[in-house]
Amino acid sequence: MTTATAPATALDAKLSKGPGRLGTLIFVAALLVGVLYVGVSLTAELPTIHGRSVLPFVLLGVALLVALGFEFVNGFHDTANAILPVIDGVVIVSASL
Repeated sequence: MTTATAPATALDAKLSKGPGRLGTLIFVAALLVGVLYVGVSLTAELPTIHGRSVLPFVLLGVALLVALGFEFVNGFHDTANAILPVIDGVVIVSASL
């Protein structure tokens, strides 16, 4: 039994590569700047607040982490739904050969 394979396209070749050093460096730099900004902002704001008033900041942080976790998991579902028609079309074409 012979299995038909699709020819590799330029897009396949590009997607098989990683983001490269420059892309990774830019991403890490942006991430560090964001974390540094949050840390500086929180250390400047929290000392001016009474001890009991820190709870809203903690709850906000928990809510943001839950929202980011949901978006991360939802991305997997969106990706699966986007790829399914392509895979389904390839299977149908392969079955008709």
